[in-house]
Amino acid sequence: MLSWTGRKRLFVNNWIEEDEKMSIVLDAQIIREILYGTSFLAAGGGGPLQVGLNMLDSMTERYGDFTVELKEVEEMSQTEHAVVIAALGSPEATVGNEDKGFCVTEGKAVFNTLERIHHMAGRPLTSLIWAEHSPINGMIAINVALEKGLPILDADAAGGRAVPGFDVFLGAVHGVPISPAVFADARGNVTIVMPDDPHDCYEVERIGRLVCTANDFVVGFGTYVVSREDILTKLTTGSLSLSQKVGALFLKALEDGIDPMEDLKKILTLTELCRGEVLSSEAKVVGGQDFGLITFRGKDGNKYYIDVQNESLIFRNDEKVLITVPDSILTYDTDTLMPLSNADIKEGMNVMVCAMPAHEHWYLTPKGESCWLTRFKQLGYNGECVRYATLTC
Repeated sequence: MLSWTGRKRLFVNNWIEEDEKMSIVLDAQIIREILYGTSFLAAGGGGPLQVGLNMLDSMTERYGDFTVELKEVEEMSQTEHAVVIAALGSPEATVGNEDKGFCVTEGKAVFNTLERIHHMAGRPLTSLIWAEHSPINGMIAINVALEKGLPILDADAAGGRAVPGFDVFLGAVHGVPISPAVFADARGNVTIVMPDDPHDCYEVERIGRLVCTANDFVVGFGTYVVSREDILTKLTTGSLSLSQKVGALFLKALEDGIDPMEDLKKILTLTELCRGEVLSSEAKVVGGQDFGLITFRGKDGNKYYIDVQNESLIFRNDEKVLITVPDSILTYDTDTLMPLSNADIKEGMNVMVCAMPAHEHWYLTPKGESCWLTRFKQLGYNGECVRYATLTC
């Protein structure tokens, strides 16, 4: 159940809706719902849901009945700043870390370093913002927020999805400086990266991937210190509250044994792309990222493919590309009714693949599409973005 600070609450159609802007206190049950929802909305990336759930269980063991404040972006003052704290690396590499307090040391080391840097610059860090939709990165931010006694903002820096690199964060698309960026390993050692050009995502990524590769393909990172105005005009708001609604639907579907698609369509704009069987799921870790190809046999008898770079970047059939990022390609298991990351998808699974249009901020500048072209070429596709609006499924 949601616990609200301050003002009255209003129940409408099983959802809690606000009659005024207010802060929300997240407990373990609400966070569990958020993790299910963000796992689906991560568009294939973000790492396995089970890792995030076990991180939550580990926090409960350490702290008991803890709570974290979820803060509306509109409640920030003009002088407050939020920071992204997350992990960089291979989603496949997170498997097996479920019960090890994953990235706790790294997250705290990154925040403490950035806090000192920005304090000297007169920019106190007063809250955390999710890097992206991800059960793992979501839990890292929640853990740091709890440790530091700070709120989490109801927003994310990646445009309402997960992304495979710094150059395709929505913040980078809209010119939010990436410098300084901080990386930390599991021993708390930090690397501070301050490129000559404070917007040089490629140099930060290059150095970050080297650090990542030297540390079992996963490191903590922090960057993108943002103001209220930055978030409202350049990023995505409502990320955690939407995740909670989506996650509650998945948990209800699990309890009732009923496919969630029709209920999901009541709160999300979704188009079904393929319902069928996974024929193969191939992945290899290159430079700290998962590159792969997932092949499906649809119930219509056709073959479909997802080209993967951590996230699902391209969905196609044997004839053409049907949709690409920045629009979202989402999957869940139609037998278990569990949301799936690409790291979870295995041969023989029966799945639903669907598409959701990207947040409007992706299309405020041509860079919202052009930033993906280098990623496409790395996957062997030399075309342009194919938008949700063109779907004829």
